[in-house]
Order: sequence, then C-alpha cells, then structure tokens
Amino acid sequence: MPMGCAMRISHVTARGAARRARGRLTDEAGSFLVEAMVSAVLVLITGAGILKMMDRGTQLSGQQKSLATAGNLAQAEQETLRAYQQSKEGMAILSNLRRVAPPRTVGPATYTITSRTDWINDASGESECATAAAPADYMKLTTTVTSPALGNRPPAKLESLITPPVRSFDENQGSLAAQVNDRNGDPVSGLTMNLTGPATMSEATNSKGCVLWGYIPAGSGYTVTASRSGYVQPDGSSAIAEPASVVGDQTANVDLQYDLAGGIRAAFITKRTAATQMNTQPQKAMLESPSAQFVPRAFSLTANQLDTGLVLFPFTTPYTIYADSCATAKPPVGNLGSALAPAGSTSASATVQIPALNILVKKNGANVANATVKVTSPCGTTVYARSTLSNGTIDDPGFPWGNLLNVCVSDGTRKRIVGTVVNKTYPVTNVTYDIGTSGSTTGACP
Repeated sequence: MPMGCAMRISHVTARGAARRARGRLTDEAGSFLVEAMVSAVLVLITGAGILKMMDRGTQLSGQQKSLATAGNLAQAEQETLRAYQQSKEGMAILSNLRRVAPPRTVGPATYTITSRTDWINDASGESECATAAAPADYMKLTTTVTSPALGNRPPAKLESLITPPVRSFDENQGSLAAQVNDRNGDPVSGLTMNLTGPATMSEATNSKGCVLWGYIPAGSGYTVTASRSGYVQPDGSSAIAEPASVVGDQTANVDLQYDLAGGIRAAFITKRTAATQMNTQPQKAMLESPSAQFVPRAFSLTANQLDTGLVLFPFTTPYTIYADSCATAKPPVGNLGSALAPAGSTSASATVQIPALNILVKKNGANVANATVKVTSPCGTTVYARSTLSNGTIDDPGFPWGNLLNVCVSDGTRKRIVGTVVNKTYPVTNVTYDIGTSGSTTGACP
C-alpha cells in the first residue's frame, strides 16, 4: 500500500477514535447526571419522611400533654362538685345534675367540660328500673372533657360515686323509674324520656332501657313522654304520654312497651256455593289482639283489600281479623282471619272468608235482574247496597257474620223488608224473596 494512503487511513482512524471517545464521555456525563438526580430525589424523600416523623412525634406529644391537661381539668371539676355534698342544699343541686361548665383555655387549647349525675342501684351499679321500688342508693358523677387539641384521642372521662349523707333529702321527695322494653321484653336504649310536672327533666334510656330520676318532689301531675319515628305503643299510639305520681321516700315505677310498628294486609273472600270462591267487599275490617293493651280497631278497605299501613304494635301473637266494626260481628275462632304484624314491615296478605247470604229475588215466581238489595251490617253502622244479576241472584253475597238488619229487596216499584236475617252459616245461606206476593209492599228500598 502506498505511504500516502496509509497515512490517510491512520488519520481517519484516529479521528473516529476521538469521536468515539467523546461519545463515551458524553454518555458517561449523562449517566452521572441521572445518578445525581436520583440521589437528590432519594435525599428529598428521606428528608421528607424524617421531617414527617418528627412532626408526627411532636403532634402525638402535644396530644398527650392536652390529654393530661384534660384529665386534670376533669379532676378539678369533680372536686368542685363533690364539695356540694356537704350540705342539704348542695345535694339538691347534685341530684340529677346536668352541667356544662364555662370553657377553659390552657395554653393554645380550649377545653369543654360537662358533668352529670345518675342515680344508681347498689346491686346493679347502674340505674335500675326492672325491680319495683328499687332504691336510688348512690349518685354516679361523670365528668367529660373534650378539646380539638386531643385530635383523634377519646375525651378525658372521670367517674366517681357520691353517697348521700343521712337525711340529705326531705320526706316529700321520692324517685321515679321509667322502664321501656320492646315486644320481646328487651330494653329500648337511647330513647329520650321527658318528664314534666312538679319537676321537668329529660334523659335517654340506658342499656337496660331505664331512666331513674332520683329524689324529685313528691306528688301527682307528672307525665312521662317520648317519641321515636316509626315506633308505636301496644295501643297503637305513636308517642308515649304516661301519667305518673311520686311518693316521698319511695321509688315509683312506670313500665312501658315501645317498638317498631308493623302492618297487616288481608283479602276478603266468600263462597256462592261450597265450590265457588269469589272476592267480596266488606266496607270495614276489625282487628283485635290477645293483648288487653290493644284497643280493637276498625279499618276501611279498598275493594276487598285491607292494608293497615305501619301503625300496629308488633306483638309476638297474631292479630285476629273479621269484617265489620264491632265485636257483635266477630265469628267463632275457627272462622277468624289472623296475621302477625312484623316489626318495621307489612305481613304477607292473609285470606279472610266471610259467610254468604245468597239472595235470590223473584217477582211472582220470575227472577228479577237489576233489583236493589240493601242490608244493614250486624254493627248497625254500615249499609251495604247490592244488585241482582240476570238470573236474579245477588252480585256479591258476602256479608259480615251475625244478624243482618233491615234486609230490603226492591225492583223500584215493589219491595220486601225483613227485620233480621241470620248470616252465621259457612259457606253460604240461600234465601229467596218474592216481591210480588203477599208480604211485599209498593215502593223502593229507603
């Protein structure tokens, strides 16, 4: 190879090597820059974590100090209140106490202090209502201190017992215990009970469904009231309003039942023949309960359907159902409808069969279509108006059980009236009235 060519090749090779070297240096510089940036980010993240840990530690330390301060305030409040027990007047202040002390500011934090006393029984350690005349032995003094400075920590709470000195209360002072249970006898807790009369107070039932107001003025004229949406008493009342009296040196007890209301649906049927069932339309339906606390109640129907709505106490025994609006129309036990009223909902539809009075209207022996039939119910409060079909039979033969009154049939020109017709046979009683023969008169049914 000529010398000149070799020199040119060497020169080109040297320049390529230089370029490659510069490329490697550039790549290494870029890699170093990336490594430096990653290291900086790691330092920032680590630093932020350390600062957050330091801040969290400072926060927890501050909350712990605030909790200690709250505990000291609770202790001071209880010492102030317990000093009242040295006098008869002070005990009157402590009895059934509900107190919110003026806010206290300590350092940068503000604290709210609330105190209350609850009369408790010696045996149970809390308000006792289940035992008749259970005494109010001690007062449990509870002080609670809250503050935004506590963060998510629970408030400071301090409890202690106060024993009333002998003759702390007058002979004309007594206690009143109100017990609230549901249908199963389980306590209804958290229900706000209001007392009005010689003393006015308000308190929520405890875990035993009990409120005990200790040593209040004796006398009559007290009323215990309460209400909760969707709840009813056994008599169907949505709100509690129970009269009460307080006897000196004794505990009076008020026992109440209160539970989620339920409802009942039912469909009324009758039978034109033993094998032919049909819907029937009584105007009223009566509900009764084995509980003496429930007052029998009549409901209106839509067509043949009863739907009470959520207004019934959910007894553990079923309600009985029959047509009309009084006990006179109540059939024997085997012919009554029945259904439970489930708490908070409505029952599946029950079926109630009532006896049929299958009236056939004739005139001089011929069937009369479109005749009017009017019947007064056994309770004497409802008039049923029916008409006859083309074959002369009544369109709806279902009537309440019992003695139907003032049965009248008429084609508009002649009528026949029967004072009393017995409708007590299941499934059907067949009756024929001829308005063209003796015993009928002119005119339409009144």
